[in-house]
Amino acid sequence: MMSKMDQKEIKSGGRLPVWRLVRKHIEITGFSFKKIAFVIVGLKLASTLFEGMGFAMLLPITEFMIAGQDLAALQAKSDLWRRLVESADSIGIPVNLFTLLSMSFVFILFRQLFQYFQVSYEIRKAREFDRQVQVAAFDKSLRMRLSEIDMSRTGEFVNDITNEVSRANSAIFIVISTIGHVLQLLLYVGVMVTISVWLSLALLVMALVQVRLMRGMMSKSQDISEQITSCNQSLITFLVERLRSLRLVRLSGTEATELNSLDQLVRNLNQRAISIQMISARIPIIVEPMAVLMIFMLMYVGTDLLGMQIEFLVMFAASTLRLLPILQQIMISYQNVLSVSASLRTTINRIEVLSESGEPTGGPRKFEGLKDAIKFENVSFRYGFENGPLALDNISLEIPAGKITGLVGPSGSGKSTLIDLLPMLRDPIGGEIQFDGIPRDEFSVQSLRTKIAFVPQSPQVFNESVEQHIRYGNPDISKEEIIKAAKLADAEEFIGELPLGYDTLIGENGIRLSGGQRQRLDLARAVARNSSILILDEPASGLDADAEEHFRRALVRIKENTGVTIVLIAHGFSTVVAADQIVVLRKGHVEESGTHEFLMKSSSWYAQAFNKQHHAVLSGPLSDAEK
Repeated sequence: MMSKMDQKEIKSGGRLPVWRLVRKHIEITGFSFKKIAFVIVGLKLASTLFEGMGFAMLLPITEFMIAGQDLAALQAKSDLWRRLVESADSIGIPVNLFTLLSMSFVFILFRQLFQYFQVSYEIRKAREFDRQVQVAAFDKSLRMRLSEIDMSRTGEFVNDITNEVSRANSAIFIVISTIGHVLQLLLYVGVMVTISVWLSLALLVMALVQVRLMRGMMSKSQDISEQITSCNQSLITFLVERLRSLRLVRLSGTEATELNSLDQLVRNLNQRAISIQMISARIPIIVEPMAVLMIFMLMYVGTDLLGMQIEFLVMFAASTLRLLPILQQIMISYQNVLSVSASLRTTINRIEVLSESGEPTGGPRKFEGLKDAIKFENVSFRYGFENGPLALDNISLEIPAGKITGLVGPSGSGKSTLIDLLPMLRDPIGGEIQFDGIPRDEFSVQSLRTKIAFVPQSPQVFNESVEQHIRYGNPDISKEEIIKAAKLADAEEFIGELPLGYDTLIGENGIRLSGGQRQRLDLARAVARNSSILILDEPASGLDADAEEHFRRALVRIKENTGVTIVLIAHGFSTVVAADQIVVLRKGHVEESGTHEFLMKSSSWYAQAFNKQHHAVLSGPLSDAEK
């Protein structure tokens, strides 16, 4: 695993060498580097071998043509030619220009086939690796602690597991490809050294000078890489936030402003992307003219100073011509790795954070359902900083099984925090929560959540059919159970009026349904889970009087027919008046509890708030004096 020093440097924005970033990325993603590299490099070497054989045929072809296709003269001059002719005769192949050219062509053809197999394998493995890392990152995000999710930015996360992961993964395959290129380079260097050691040394010196000249341009890629990652994150975050708030944008009349902002973000990204591509484009401009210059210089030195035979000089020049594109590709590959270095750093940091932020799995016990009561004993909780204010302060209360318990109180009193503690979405900093006398932490998180259903204030509805939404969380439920859940949630009637009934697509966020219909449909989903505990977070907020009454009746029907324990947060009071128990929370404390009738007899916050709410409804608009 990554050393603590490396983790600290990456998270603080420090710049590790790019090869160490690649190695860390391989470690944390579990990439099977050796196996895949063996296949890719093996195919590349096979391609190089046949290329080398085809290339090596140039020497006998050149000698054959210079000798006027006189085999006898060539055999008398060279033992190699004598063995070549004897081997060809033994298998019945004539040695002529057509045969030599055909052999060279066959070798080149095999080279192309192996190159195709290598590229095809690399493409498939790259896409598969992208999928694996993206799915793994999403899986880890689903298991993050709620406190970590509260502090994260959705847009940055979406960017990191799509754009940055794909760019970071590409670095590994670039490295594998570069290994193959280096082996090819060594092969051609070996051929060139065999032909002439002095010319090879001269070529090496000129190549080192060329690399030195390009060093500054290469390092600039790393700086631009950081800027591209930052631009990508800003762009995706902007799109996610604005698309989520289209109603606000339209009603504020800021479409033109937002369009200009997006245009500027895209321009910034494009400018940096162009800069990276221009660096890649400059490499051939520098390498190729210098390559031609080097070949001319080598031809001059080989002819006038070293007195080399023309066929060997041609072979050396041809080797140089084949070597320089490989060297150029290695430079481009290195520049490409530098250009995704920020993506490597971002992906490593993202996966490390996700791994460290995972929820605990809980204890060994399996929660079978609530039979007696849920008890809070001196429970405290705070958000954020260690010395911040307490959201819940020494809470003690009991929620009886099979009853409706309403939680009321002013905003910020701790209602939502309290219900988040039940399914282990958050952990208290003090006190204990018990289910039927057993501490909450002794149950596994999975078994506890299986028996708890949740209905949020704003139904979270995907663009799927009515039936698919009710099945969400319990995919094996039968159609009969789906219909039963819809009836209990008072949703059967409006579902029957939809164009395709249970097969009707309801649109993203349930846009094709009214607020009350969405809420009752989501209640049907919760009922269909067949859970022991049903939690509702201000479910009637924003509903009109008729929809609220439908919802209240549905709750009573669900309790009477299923025996489920219902915990209900209420902003208004009409949904809790029939609750078996109403708990009043204020400033993180339980101020009082009891039935509606009991609480109305006191001069408590509940009675005052209830009277104010109903007085406001009955009295209509405020007078000038009241304003």
